[in-house]
Amino acid sequence: MPRSLPLIAVVALVLAVGCGGGTVSASPSPQSAPASVNTCAKAHQSKHIAYLVVEHLSGRAIERCAGYDGDTVAADMVMQATGIQFQTAGSTMCQIDHEPQQVGDCSTEQARWTLWLYSAGAWTMPVSGYGQLQLRDHEALGWRYVTSPAPSPSPPIAPQPL
Repeated sequence: MPRSLPLIAVVALVLAVGCGGGTVSASPSPQSAPASVNTCAKAHQSKHIAYLVVEHLSGRAIERCAGYDGDTVAADMVMQATGIQFQTAGSTMCQIDHEPQQVGDCSTEQARWTLWLYSAGAWTMPVSGYGQLQLRDHEALGWRYVTSPAPSPSPPIAPQPL
């Protein structure tokens, strides 16, 4: 059930390729992408669109879009194409949009990022990990930062299709 929270759609569409096979991956720094462009408008120039919804521990939510032309798009490509800052260690999401501010070994016991997939009008926790996740047209990749241990964390807010 969606919660009523402010929704911000920002940052330019940054074309990128996958992170590669290293153990630590990171997206562009915030200085490399303007903060005033709505990625959803540019994404509509593509055949298909995938959404990214990020909900911080504070409740602040960000929605961005990635356009693609194939049948599916990898979750990693959605993250990179939307231009949001993120850092992984292996298959673990360590930081998104600079939360947490300090990234240690990504195994904090106080808070963590939970992964969600929005499909057919509902959020579910995917069985496969982030690195194996493929999205179809109008599906959303969702991340919600929660305090640990959260026995059954709720999903982020629902994406707002154009």
